[in-house]
Amino acid sequence: MTGVTVREKDGAWWVFINHQSKRKAKRVGHKKAALAVAQTIQAKLTLGDLKCFESETPVPTVKAVAEQWLRANAPTWKAGTVRNYEGIVRSKILPAFGELHHGPDGGPNRRLVGAATRERA
Repeated sequence: MTGVTVREKDGAWWVFINHQSKRKAKRVGHKKAALAVAQTIQAKLTLGDLKCFESETPVPTVKAVAEQWLRANAPTWKAGTVRNYEGIVRSKILPAFGELHHGPDGGPNRRLVGAATRERA
């Protein structure tokens, strides 16, 4: 199902895109601009241009986020805490989720995380 809709939400105008089970929302300044954007996006989707669903910035893996978190916080922890957290990340988190991409909306990762946690329970 393909659809591009324009709605006002909390005083701002939004363009909502729903195409082949992918969803995206973009905040647009005012109604006239939102309608123009929606019309352009609908035309592009009709022609098969799916660039609006491409990530604007690379999404890091869970492994990269975990390693960054450990590096950033280790100086503030006691040595035993650092060893404990590194062990948990290395033995539990990375084997199950390390190569998944850490995204803000979860996306397909949410289903994989649920499946992996059920398997380990």
